[in-house]
Amino acid sequence: MLKKNIIFNALVSILLCAMTAAGIAAEGPNDEVKTAPGPTVVQIPVVLLPIADQDGRLLRYAFVTVELEIPRATDRWSVEDMLPVIKDAFVRELHSRPNTLPDNPDQLDVEGIRSRLFERVNTIISDGRVGSVIFRGLATPE
Repeated sequence: MLKKNIIFNALVSILLCAMTAAGIAAEGPNDEVKTAPGPTVVQIPVVLLPIADQDGRLLRYAFVTVELEIPRATDRWSVEDMLPVIKDAFVRELHSRPNTLPDNPDQLDVEGIRSRLFERVNTIISDGRVGSVIFRGLATPE
C-alpha cells in the first residue's frame, strides 16, 4: 500500500510540473507583459547634435539621449516600428539649423530643440501617439 501511495504522489507531482511547464511555455518569453494602461517611454538611440554658431561654423558635437513619452502603452509597438524613420528625421532636423540660443552660441536652445523634435515626430506619427520628447542625457566631449 505504501508503495502505491509513493507512486501515486510521484505521478501527481509529475503531472503538476508538466502542467506548470506547459503554462509557462504557452506564455513564451517574448509575450507582452500586461501593464496598466498609462504612459510608457520609448528610447531613441543616441543622436549626434552639432553645436554651431549662428554663422553655421561647427564648434563641437554633443551626444543626446532622447525618449518619447507614449501616453497609451498599447501604442508602444507602433512607435518602435517607426524608430529608424524617427531617428533619421531627428538627425535631419538637428543638422538643418543652429541648435544654440541666438544670442549665446555656447548655450543650447533645449526648449527650441525639444519643440522642433516634437513637431517632427508628430508629422511622422499622428493621432497623438507621442505625448512628449524628453532629453535624458546630454554629453559634450571636451
